Amino acid sequence: HETFESLPIIQVGLLRNNQQLCLPWYLTDHREDCDFQDCSANVIRGFIQRRLTNLFEDKHQVQSMLISLKTASVSIVYTGYITDHLNADHAWIEGVLFNIHENEEHPFQEEFLQVFLEAETMEQVFWMNVGRLTGIRSSHDELLARIALHRGAFYSEALAKRQLYQIS
Repeated sequence: HETFESLPIIQVGLLRNNQQLCLPWYLTDHREDCDFQDCSANVIRGFIQRRLTNLFEDKHQVQSMLISLKTASVSIVYTGYITDHLNADHAWIEGVLFNIHENEEHPFQEEFLQVFLEAETMEQVFWMNVGRLTGIRSSHDELLARIALHRGAFYSEALAKRQLYQIS
């Protein structure tokens, strides 16, 4: 993993669709009694597990990726409102931001990112080292700063302080 000024640089999976970058995001339906802590993490793990088993035919590859997911640290970075400029009325959505941090002994395979692609779209997905603004959706830049702060990683400090302390 790369570092800058002795701090790690986060690496995130990003989607590109129509020349725009964004973090993978999904609308999910869950039980009414689902809490943000345990239940939400289980919903996202279950979603990824189902996608892995449906996408890949090679059982050994699927098993390897499931081990990577099982040994990964899944933590909630933020719960709350996110300004969503793609929403038709420029409103907000209520979101849960997860950090899925790979276990160095069982790293994610490159193909793992395919779980985040929607079926039959022209999207691309790739890993990107992020230590500054990336030109992604503005609400997602804010989320990247939150992930970096959560992981103790480098992120454009002036920007991160300005964004996070205004909304915290």
